[in-house]
Amino acid sequence: MEGYIAKGIQTGATLAAGGGRPEDLDRGWYVEPTVFGNVDNTSVIAQEEIFGPVLSVIPADVERAREVAGKMRTGAIGREGGIDGLLPFLESKAILLDGPTAQYQGTEL
Repeated sequence: MEGYIAKGIQTGATLAAGGGRPEDLDRGWYVEPTVFGNVDNTSVIAQEEIFGPVLSVIPADVERAREVAGKMRTGAIGREGGIDGLLPFLESKAILLDGPTAQYQGTEL
């Protein structure tokens, strides 16, 4: 882990958070949650799967991303997280009571 963190710094990525051992743990194989910014796609930390709490943020060309997204035909993808994907899992129920049940009598509702 420490080798990957060092490579990230050497290749010009910005160490935004973490990168060391937790101060309160004097032994063990622990690394602070680590965030790198401005990571280049050719960097080792971008290309290899790093075991541990290391996040590499790769800058994106927003206009290019929108252009590509506009050309994609996604079918059902993209609907799963919206209301169309949620509705099949919902079931509406209603309970109508004349008044409070014995359990709630004498309490404010």
